[in-house]
Amino acid sequence: MPKNQVDCSLITRYHTSRAARKPAGLHGFWTALLTLTLLLALVVPAHAQETGATSDTVTVTSNDFGACESLSEDAVRNELNVIAQSIFAGEGTIDHGAEQLAPVDLNALVAQEWAAQNMDAAVDAAVADAVAYVGSTGSMLDTFLSGWSPDKAEELTAEVAQIAFSSESFRRALDDLSMGIAVGLETQIGLLSAETVSQNLLCLQRFIEQNYSSAIVDAFRSDVQRGADAVSYTPGSELDQGILAVLDQHRPALGGLGVIIAAQISKKLVQRLGRSLARRVAGRVTGRLLGRVGSTVIPLAGWIIGGGLIVYDVVDSLDGALPFIEQSLTSDEVKAAIQVEVVNSIAPELRRELPQVARDVADDLYTSWLDFKRQYRQLLTWAEQSARFDAVLAAHTDVAELALLLDTALDVLGPAQLTAALDDGTFAQLAALPAGAAPLLKATGSPDAVLAWAALTPEQLDAVAELGLAQQFDPHTVDAALVTALLALDEPAAQANLAQLEPATLAILFSVSRPNLIALAREMDPTELTELAVLIEMSDEAGATELITTLVNEPAAMRAIIGTSAGRAVVTSRDLGAAVAFMNRPADALSAANDLMAVLQGKVGLRLFGAKYGWPVTAAAFGLPLLIALGLLVSLLGLIVRPFVALGALFRRSDRR
Repeated sequence: MPKNQVDCSLITRYHTSRAARKPAGLHGFWTALLTLTLLLALVVPAHAQETGATSDTVTVTSNDFGACESLSEDAVRNELNVIAQSIFAGEGTIDHGAEQLAPVDLNALVAQEWAAQNMDAAVDAAVADAVAYVGSTGSMLDTFLSGWSPDKAEELTAEVAQIAFSSESFRRALDDLSMGIAVGLETQIGLLSAETVSQNLLCLQRFIEQNYSSAIVDAFRSDVQRGADAVSYTPGSELDQGILAVLDQHRPALGGLGVIIAAQISKKLVQRLGRSLARRVAGRVTGRLLGRVGSTVIPLAGWIIGGGLIVYDVVDSLDGALPFIEQSLTSDEVKAAIQVEVVNSIAPELRRELPQVARDVADDLYTSWLDFKRQYRQLLTWAEQSARFDAVLAAHTDVAELALLLDTALDVLGPAQLTAALDDGTFAQLAALPAGAAPLLKATGSPDAVLAWAALTPEQLDAVAELGLAQQFDPHTVDAALVTALLALDEPAAQANLAQLEPATLAILFSVSRPNLIALAREMDPTELTELAVLIEMSDEAGATELITTLVNEPAAMRAIIGTSAGRAVVTSRDLGAAVAFMNRPADALSAANDLMAVLQGKVGLRLFGAKYGWPVTAAAFGLPLLIALGLLVSLLGLIVRPFVALGALFRRSDRR
């Protein structure tokens, strides 16, 4: 049966069965008049409802966006909004495969969800429960009278409808229906957003290409994509599949990346705008409907019952009119009327909200363009004012890198020198370099120095800039092999320390094996590394090897050797291990005796003892015993010499006699 078309078979069958048993005449006249009036009352309003729910749509041919090329900058936003409003207002249609989808078809959406949620059964159950309740609680007389009194039948119909359509079970069914409608609305708003985004993106592309360049278009699309990268897609999602299906028709114009970008933007907008709108609008259905369904369907069902039961149609059953009331309230026309009420409860707010959603969708993309313009203000200005820079831009694929180089050149060189660099081709050479040219230009202040570094190490300019090599080395004189070796270490902490050393110092340290050099350079600061280079230089090959091995394998050795005045004494010791152990023992009274014995045994030199304890302590430790020994030696010599002296004196006295 067509939607909103009234099925009067129940009434017709009822009166036909009674007419066969009643005489013709006045009864026949009133019966015919009543039936005609009833049909007119039912059919005409239903037709009016159906007509009111149908909106005319004007098919709009595909926009070739030629007007977008001639837009002024100030008119872009309005044009995007016009496109969005025309799509959301239903002034066109959306190709979805072979199907034409009218934007937000509430009638179809409600009918679809009504069937999906099995609302017919929910209405039947609610009415049956209400009839049973009224039948069990009403007085016998009221039930009987309802069988022949039209007024009583209408009153009973109102009571049954109120109970049925205010019941908890019907409320839950309406809640489920509302949620289904919300999901459907979200999907349809997503399709509208996808169509709007794709057409707005195409319009912006035409505008940017006409006024700037295709490189700016690519940069803008990449910039927009970064803003929507966090959006994820759900496999099998009707919304996601619908968005991609709508956008797929624009693939030739947008390209594969453009479709992805538009899909990401559409999904982001649905999550931010469409979902909240759909659930806000559809979520109010239950509250609005519970108070209106009874008043909507009672006149319809009440007219059937009250007008159909005439005085002499006495029914033998004590149930009276309840069966007819139940059949009336569960009829197709009543269910259709409820669906119309659902549509009517949503439509006004949706009509109010959709233009704002359309405006927000258009503004979102326009805001992205404004943000892009602010971010690349200098680049767009120079592209407009300088034909040479515009040519560089057209040949460049990474607009963000070029914008950074331009901003750096303006800061370092100034507009006049930048213009000169554009005229002589220097800036074009800088722009053709890999990433890292801008930081190098900032560090050196010289385009020639940047180009010299590019000749020295063309693929690692970013590393040269990051390590600060431009401040430490002259690219015209530094050994390329030295720079290559430093960059090849691939250990940021070690590279950062080594990069601060003089070239001569670096050359000494690079004689150390790569693993050992990385291990030492990670732990030692530039001052310590410089001292290490000096120690290596003053050692022979075997000594240098032992020194490095000791430093790598014994972390404590570093404290004893590097950064101390005893370092060189340690390195020149005959036993490097003993010297390191000597230096790492605490300089206290208990250790002093052991250290003194080590010196006396020849394991370490006196110089190392002096470096550890200081020369006053060393003098006291070694000078006093020496003086005592000398005194004892003198005394001993005196004792030995004294007899000879006495004997000599005796001989001298004898000679005198």
